[in-house]
Amino acid sequence: MTSTNNLLQNQVIGSFKTLHVPNEPYGEIDPNFLKQFHDHDFQCTWKLQDEQRKYHRIMFNGDFSHPLLTKGWNSLRSYYGMEDEHFEIEIAYYGQNLFTIKKGQNIVDTSIIPNFHSRSTTLDQTLYFDHTITSKSFLVFNADMSKYIDKNDFNCLVLCGKKGKKIDANIESDYLELPSCYIEDEWKTFCTRNKFKIGDRVRIKFASVNQSHMVHIFKIIL
Repeated sequence: MTSTNNLLQNQVIGSFKTLHVPNEPYGEIDPNFLKQFHDHDFQCTWKLQDEQRKYHRIMFNGDFSHPLLTKGWNSLRSYYGMEDEHFEIEIAYYGQNLFTIKKGQNIVDTSIIPNFHSRSTTLDQTLYFDHTITSKSFLVFNADMSKYIDKNDFNCLVLCGKKGKKIDANIESDYLELPSCYIEDEWKTFCTRNKFKIGDRVRIKFASVNQSHMVHIFKIIL
């Protein structure tokens, strides 16, 4: 049986960068990384070695459309002492469910965050708008997002909220003036699950502008 240390002496076969977000109990995984290694048998627990050769075990949620590192992420946060800051996290893959992890730079500019991440505002690779909740009965998308939805002929969206919870939402359209897309029943459920209230300011962001129907929605802390 090959030892863990021997495996980690091998060449890195893949990697991705993600972000530590204060108060979020999970890390987001680049879906393209999982797509690249779709034939690998990723287990529910990932074993990550840091620069001090300490091992961290973190749970993978098993969702290839909205992949997350969950249980164990808070322990990693405490170990690195990064509770209140946004830090880049570099994860390298060696095969057989073994990884290395490295804490990177403190991130202030969200435009340099990889575009798959919910907090990314990378120019020409993300589409987002900020919205003040005036109703929990429906959500109307702005003109740019409505055009994007219409162009890609989406009839539903996947709303991704806090703690990785997802809701499939049917899209309604009004073409009396400009393409105007909105959701109704599912928005009320989403607001309840994420404890949104009237007056909250939220960011609504497509995971990618490359024909993605995944939408991240989170509260903006003012």
